[in-house]
Amino acid sequence: MLPVMINGYRTSPPVITTVLVGYCKSEEQYGWICDKELYNIRMDNKGGPEKISSAVTDARYLLLHRKAELESGALWLIPGDSPVAMSKKDLLASGYPSQELYLVYHIKKIGDGQFANGKWDIRKLPGYKTGRSSPRPFSVTLLQMLRATASVK
Repeated sequence: MLPVMINGYRTSPPVITTVLVGYCKSEEQYGWICDKELYNIRMDNKGGPEKISSAVTDARYLLLHRKAELESGALWLIPGDSPVAMSKKDLLASGYPSQELYLVYHIKKIGDGQFANGKWDIRKLPGYKTGRSSPRPFSVTLLQMLRATASVK
């Protein structure tokens, strides 16, 4: 079930709503994300998105996948004005082991029943890359994400 209203505002149609597909490499990092309700992406050529476009900066949802996980149900809402730029110093102060400069998104857990507790196959998303590039964040539309439903076993 798609949410119709978020924070008193009508949501955009799935065809123009963007989803940031992000990666988390360790349980420690995942714990920090859940505890702080923050998700960050690097702003460099090594681990950041290939292009920082409006689809990345205007994302309304975050679909998070972890190491060796190609099907994920970890969908987060990105409410309000996000992201903000944070330095290594700022992130270290928050307890995160950081690089140099990041875009940081404030995130919130999706409510029970929204999106029917779905699970999505990261490999089916346009922009997914294999190998060493698989952790790079990328964006898709909400409609594209909904079409990448994982098979039920």
